[in-house]
Amino acid sequence: MMKPSTKLTTITSLMTPEERKAYEEYLSDFDPTPQHGGDDYDYPLSADSWLEMNQRQDQAVDKLMKNNSAALTALADL
Repeated sequence: MMKPSTKLTTITSLMTPEERKAYEEYLSDFDPTPQHGGDDYDYPLSADSWLEMNQRQDQAVDKLMKNNSAALTALADL
């Protein structure tokens, strides 16, 4: 079994430089402000969860653009 730091290093080494930079910015900007009266804290996503979430968002944006390209073009022409 890999150590957590080894796993993070492996995952981040598979990221593109842009993805790695965005993940590092996400970590540096993360605010673990107490939730629900101070009893619960948010934790940042792991590198693999963050990467998966971003890939799903990219796919959703691509699908939106494909399905609405005519409408988006019409709006751009206004």
